[in-house]
Amino acid sequence: MLKVIIFVIFAITILIKSIDGYDFNRKNRPLIKIKKKTRIIDGTPAINGQWPFVVSIQNEEQHVCGGAIINQRYVLTACHCFVEGDDVLKEEDVMITVGNVIWREGERHTVEKIITHENYDSDAVINDIALARVKKPFIFNSNVQPIKPSPTNIDDDRLPVSATVVGWGFTNSGKKLVNVASEILNYVQLKTIPWYTCREYYSDIYPTNLCMTSGSMKGSCNGDSGGPLVTYTDKGLVQIGLVSYGDDCNNTKPEVYTRVPLYLDWIEDNMIMD
Repeated sequence: MLKVIIFVIFAITILIKSIDGYDFNRKNRPLIKIKKKTRIIDGTPAINGQWPFVVSIQNEEQHVCGGAIINQRYVLTACHCFVEGDDVLKEEDVMITVGNVIWREGERHTVEKIITHENYDSDAVINDIALARVKKPFIFNSNVQPIKPSPTNIDDDRLPVSATVVGWGFTNSGKKLVNVASEILNYVQLKTIPWYTCREYYSDIYPTNLCMTSGSMKGSCNGDSGGPLVTYTDKGLVQIGLVSYGDDCNNTKPEVYTRVPLYLDWIEDNMIMD
C-alpha cells in the first residue's frame, strides 16, 4: 500500500512539472519567455484585414509572440520575446508571418536584425521593448499595413481609456485553458487604470508602464506578449502599448503594458531607414 501511495505522489509531481509554459510564481514576471506563449482569454476571432499590422513571431516553427508592423522593414515587440537571461535569440532562429489571421498561413519573413533595449531589466521588467528588422520589405495591401505609434502619451490618470489588445496566445474553452497557441487571431477590449492604482497590485510599476483591465477574465496572459494595444484618437487608430507581463491567467489583477509613446525617440534612433 505504501508503494502505491509513493507512486501516485510521484506521478502527480511529474504531471505538474510537465504542464507546458506554466509558472506557479509569475508575479512581476514577463508573460512569456521565448519558448512559452501568451493568449487572449474570452476574445473575439478576427477576420483578414481587420488588424493588418499584427504579426506572429515564431521560433522553432511555433508562435511565441506578437508584434506590430510600424513600417516596411520594422516590427515593434517586447524585449523579453528575444531575451532570456544573458542570451539573445539569434536572427536566423526567428520567423515572422504577416497578412493572415491564421499564423501558420501568413506570408513568411526572415529577420535581418534584432534590436533590444539596452536598458532592459528582466527582473524589474522595465524597458520591455524591441525591434525586429526583416530582410525583405513588407508589401502593403489590404491585409498587411503598418500601425502608427501614438505620438503622444494617453491621459489615463483621471478617466479610463478604452483600447484593444490583439494576439494569437492561449484561448479558453468555457472555463478551461487551452494550452496551445490559438490558430486564429483574437482581440479583446480593455480599459486603463491609473498608474498609482496599479501599484497596489505590483511593486515594480514605472511611469513607462500602462495598466489595463477588463473587470473580468477577459485579457491576455502567456504568446500575446509583444502584441499591440491600440486605440482610436483624433489621429485615427494608433498603438499606445505592447503586452509586457501580468499575474494569474484568470486576469484577477491588471495587465502591464509598455507605453509606446514614451519610446518614440528610442524607436527612431534604432531604425535604419533605407
